[in-house]
Amino acid sequence: MDKLQKLIFLLLKDEQKLAKELAKSFSFNYNNKMFYYELIQDSVISFAKSLNILTGENYYIKDFNTASETIAKIVKNLINNNLEIKWFEKMHEWLPGLIEFFKVVINYFNIFDVNKIIDEILTIDDVLEVRKKNIKNINLNYFDANNFLLVLKSIVNNHNNKGENILKNILNIFFSTHNIHGYKGKDEVDIKGGKLKIEYESISEVYAKILVDILIELMGENTIEFSLVFKKYKIYTKNLLKALINWVIGYNSGGSLLNFFDIPKILHNMPKFRKYLPPFLQGLINKVKINSKEWEKFTDNFISYIWLDEKNLIGINLKNLLEESIFLLIQKIINLEKLIINKKSFNYNNSLNIIDLKTYFFSKSVKEIINICFIKTHNKRNNLVNFNLVESLFLSFIDLKFLNINEKNLWLLLGVKQDFTVEFNSPMYYFKELLASNIDFISSWFNILQTTIDDLNSCLKPFNKIYNLKLNFERADNSDIYIKYLSNKIIFSIKLFELDENNSYKKICIKFF
Repeated sequence: MDKLQKLIFLLLKDEQKLAKELAKSFSFNYNNKMFYYELIQDSVISFAKSLNILTGENYYIKDFNTASETIAKIVKNLINNNLEIKWFEKMHEWLPGLIEFFKVVINYFNIFDVNKIIDEILTIDDVLEVRKKNIKNINLNYFDANNFLLVLKSIVNNHNNKGENILKNILNIFFSTHNIHGYKGKDEVDIKGGKLKIEYESISEVYAKILVDILIELMGENTIEFSLVFKKYKIYTKNLLKALINWVIGYNSGGSLLNFFDIPKILHNMPKFRKYLPPFLQGLINKVKINSKEWEKFTDNFISYIWLDEKNLIGINLKNLLEESIFLLIQKIINLEKLIINKKSFNYNNSLNIIDLKTYFFSKSVKEIINICFIKTHNKRNNLVNFNLVESLFLSFIDLKFLNINEKNLWLLLGVKQDFTVEFNSPMYYFKELLASNIDFISSWFNILQTTIDDLNSCLKPFNKIYNLKLNFERADNSDIYIKYLSNKIIFSIKLFELDENNSYKKICIKFF
């Protein structure tokens, strides 16, 4: 009750500021914008402002471009441990912006036909059409758990070998760079900067700009300069990265050098120009056998190589990683091999490894977890989280008069009458509606949680026999000591060496048998 009172106080203080901002973040409010890409850009601006507050930074943010640059700078500083995230300070200022950003990501993904994402290859124009849709013709404001899990399930199980294609579609949806519908040329994102010799920008850019700005911050190189056939060239790194992402999804857009040296040829010949490239690209080239045709195969289809690196040239095999335990996956991702102590088994009647118990919640693979969630939740009647209802819930707090909240008036404030009926349009009314509309969704996830708890209890059963374990110590001679428990025996030997002038031992040796 005390925590609920504090939450309501937080929502109502400062003229219901937090309630108003949270309602706005869950609403489908397009703020006089016309196209969907503008809505995405607005959410990025909100996200950047939230990161500013979360990290105590004060970067200038006036539009989408400065917001993207701010996110890149903050991410770089976080990676370098130069910033600290202050989760519990000014929550009412940063939380709504984060919610708005992720809500727009979800709604943007909702616009695409999930069956096409799984069964077809989306073109660059398919994605552009969605980004340039008139917002007034779109009324999607929900999280569809069914579709989300269906896509993930199709990836991890690689149905009909479609996992690779689904990854390309997702990359296209979020990170393609394209602004001219039906463009037939191959220089939309000219790596030389086009006629004006500038970095590529378009009004419909979305998440690719953020990704590229982050990479540029980490690399620290805005241009690459080199000589080719007695002529000097300057390549704009942002354009190159955007063109490379486009190439991965099947769109050749980077223009060319010498009118024939386009992105495919540049990639094929990249090993010859290693010394001009950023260190991370040099390292990638070194990992692949550059004297064979493997480099060409790699550059022709990045996703295919990353999805199933059969020859282990780059050390990334997404398909296999999805089938490994999350514990091992985390080790590989952050390279913790040197920090992990060699695993030693503690066997009780050949039953359980203590290391396995410590890592229980990370013992399943991503594939296992997604399949379990899909089986438990798919095809439930109400598997949508309606963001409009969440908006209405927070709006219902705005008209409430700020009272001295206590246990006596708390439920009345929330809309529960003395006869236990619920007042229309009250916070409790919308909370009840939200629960009712998502009861299947909520119950299915509670079932997953219960299954996890049952599995953990089963895992812990062998330890129940050890709680009241009695140990018997026996001294066999001057150096050996036995510890007996049940039918098992641990023997360890202690030997002391080298008496010093004070008759103290300078060395102790302990051995286990």
